[in-house]
Amino acid sequence: MIASPWETAPSCPGVACNTWLYRLCNTPRRGELESGDWLLRRWEAVRPLDGERVAVVRDRLDPGRLGVRKRAVEPSEIGSLDRERDHLAELSHPAFRRVLGSGRTGAGEAVTVLEYVEGAPLDAHLAAVPSEALRCAEELLRALVHLHERGRAHGDLKPLNVLVQGGGRLRLIDLGLTAPLGAPPVGGTPSFLSPELARGEPLSVGSDLFAFGETLRAALGDRGPPASERLVELLARCSSPRAADRPASAAAALAH
Repeated sequence: MIASPWETAPSCPGVACNTWLYRLCNTPRRGELESGDWLLRRWEAVRPLDGERVAVVRDRLDPGRLGVRKRAVEPSEIGSLDRERDHLAELSHPAFRRVLGSGRTGAGEAVTVLEYVEGAPLDAHLAAVPSEALRCAEELLRALVHLHERGRAHGDLKPLNVLVQGGGRLRLIDLGLTAPLGAPPVGGTPSFLSPELARGEPLSVGSDLFAFGETLRAALGDRGPPASERLVELLARCSSPRAADRPASAAAALAH
């Protein structure tokens, strides 16, 4: 019987330990290459992010590399996690996170590891630097152009799902409610839903643009109207209750 890497772990640090970690992370048991069990062994929890199911994790093979590990057991949670993984795998824009691994455990739990993104939510960033509002709005629109060109609607745009990193780079996270354009909505945050989505109509470019406008309005809060006349007009058009009055696309909103 071949001993498992856990049973043969050396007790002393150094090269031997590094060799053991390499074996642990790169020689999974037969059939485990894409399994959640292997991902749980490789990615060590550093701190929780959202209860027990979401955590910042560290790669045991490369301790300087961090990720976000999401775990799901309930069918609805598994479906959301699988959708996020599948959508992210099709995207190649710097605003979206990379998938670092995904699989199922022997017990049927879904495990996905995503690129770790450290940043401030959009509302916190604009509270500190309100002059960044127009730049952030345009970056967010560029991310939506990429998403819509691939036939998807985000479905849950809000300030908490837009992070701004230290260098100013904007990241759009949480694609658990993302779905193909024309599909029925699978959820959302009520205060950011367009009137047509609230009526049960399908996801569209226009519904994302409405959420975009409301996201910027909420992020700017009570600090008064943004100084940029262009931003005032952009938000007014995107947040129109009538879908026909909104820009035809995120690209059109950018070009106006």
